[in-house]
Amino acid sequence: MKKTKGKRKRRIATVIIILLILIIIGGTAYYYFSQSSETNTSEDYEAQTQIYSSVKPSGEESDEVNLLADAQAINPQMVAWLNIPDTAIDFPVMQCEDNSYYLKHSFEGDYSVYGCPFLDYRNSSDFTDFNSIIYGHNYSNKYIFAPLLNFKNQTYFNEHPTGTLTLEHEIKTISFIACAVVESDAFVYSVVHPAKSDRETYLEMLSDVAICKTDFEPSELTEENLVVLSTCTRDSNDSRTILVGYLE
Repeated sequence: MKKTKGKRKRRIATVIIILLILIIIGGTAYYYFSQSSETNTSEDYEAQTQIYSSVKPSGEESDEVNLLADAQAINPQMVAWLNIPDTAIDFPVMQCEDNSYYLKHSFEGDYSVYGCPFLDYRNSSDFTDFNSIIYGHNYSNKYIFAPLLNFKNQTYFNEHPTGTLTLEHEIKTISFIACAVVESDAFVYSVVHPAKSDRETYLEMLSDVAICKTDFEPSELTEENLVVLSTCTRDSNDSRTILVGYLE
């Protein structure tokens, strides 16, 4: 009887040791795989940023020169260039017939896990709508529109009050008025061409949900062209961080 119990204990001990070895091997393999994956991700992203740098518009406003010509020569679906100083947001903005293609395609049209920031297909490409929406991934809380999450801090929000939107023949300043976390089906995504009577209501709702904001008066911005920058918060599948400003 004692021998049987001894054998059983040895078998249990052996199984435990084997399990521990498998856990260690699995953990080590996962670590090296994740490190390799992160390295590949960084290299891929660096390659993309080099392409962006080569076609980024420069120069002043001009009625005769297309500021986006170099980028549009590669992809004519590019409609603007977005930049927020002192952040990593410095990207072309694309637009096509749907809101899914550039979720998984690069500026050059190749498959990409990063996608490329894009303007809602319902919007006018010249940003003359009341509410223009630009989407971009938050990849690993590091890439593309991930810096938008920093605007949830009021001090950071105050220190980064503007961005720029370069169009074909002009450069617009985006004056930021609010940052909020909303659901993926929130009112900001359904309002594109609202009646004038609904614009103040939209701005009041934005003020109510804002985490950080300026002291803007909704009634004073109903004639402005708003720009909504939208990305995933990664807190949940259905929440989005938005940064809203108006064009000057």
